[in-house]
Amino acid sequence: MSRAAEVWSVHDLVVSICRYCVLWGLLMHWCSCIVHLVPIYKYGTNLTNNTESWMINKSIKKMGVVDKYMHCLFKAASQLFCISNKEFKAVTVDEIVLDIIFGLVGYIMAGVALVLFLQLFFRLHTSNIKYHSIMNQLKQYMRHKQLPITMQKRLVDYYEYRFRETYFRENTIFPTISERLRKDMNTYVCMNLIKSVPLLKDLPPLVRANIVPCLRPEVFLPNDIIIKAGTIGDCMYFVHSGTVAVYTPTGKEVCHLQDGAYFGEMSLIAKDSKRIANVVAIETTEVYRLERKHFNGYLKTLPEIYKKLERIAESRRENTLVMEEIHRKHILEKTMRMIDDR
Repeated sequence: MSRAAEVWSVHDLVVSICRYCVLWGLLMHWCSCIVHLVPIYKYGTNLTNNTESWMINKSIKKMGVVDKYMHCLFKAASQLFCISNKEFKAVTVDEIVLDIIFGLVGYIMAGVALVLFLQLFFRLHTSNIKYHSIMNQLKQYMRHKQLPITMQKRLVDYYEYRFRETYFRENTIFPTISERLRKDMNTYVCMNLIKSVPLLKDLPPLVRANIVPCLRPEVFLPNDIIIKAGTIGDCMYFVHSGTVAVYTPTGKEVCHLQDGAYFGEMSLIAKDSKRIANVVAIETTEVYRLERKHFNGYLKTLPEIYKKLERIAESRRENTLVMEEIHRKHILEKTMRMIDDR
């Protein structure tokens, strides 16, 4: 169910509950009137002390209109809620029949109230209930497969970060809305990313509106390898939240990249170029991936942006290669010293 449909469904349910409350109030009023009219219909208005009725026991005849109504309302409520009360105990057959009928009506109304409130509860907590159901299935699956504790913890951490105790399926929601709405939703969802990434912020509005729907979110846990040196790259990444570390192939740390940074553009600028660095998540990190075809379709059409990317990529490349060369020499010298010491 989409969020809009769920909101309308909850709204309709709240209206139903309000109508139920009004109906319950009217029912209480009608029942109190019946409680008062039945003895009068049977015995007339001149009730004597010899008359077998609860109205005589409570001296209803001597009371004012408001007091009479309140006593009748209280007796009707006692019957509807099946509350035993010695002062309003049924005496005649008519009153016993009324007690039975009102008791049945009270049970029916209580059942309806329970159903309505349960529906409201489940409608309001559908996503949370689904999330906990999925988490229970995940735990059963991990126990069945006898996965290592460390792997189980990583899976649980991923689900907790990815869904934040609210389960939803984007693949079900997005196909049901128009392309225009999808673009607007993606732009809104990626607004913080756009504000924090200068590259995206500087794009023309039309290009930005077209490129944002092409971004695909991914979540990486600590120590996950996002990019591996030596592989052919087919995408670049924008860091939405978290921190990643960049290493040379021999393990020399180059830098840390945080919110608003991007990486992986080198292999997109140089066709069939291999990755020259490893990028590893230091903490739970959410990134947005941009595929090569979308990169070529939008960013390559903007000469100024593309040249800027080329300069940054070339600078990063040279810096990484220099650090890699220095680190290789350091490792070689260390190895030679170890051999000499032997």
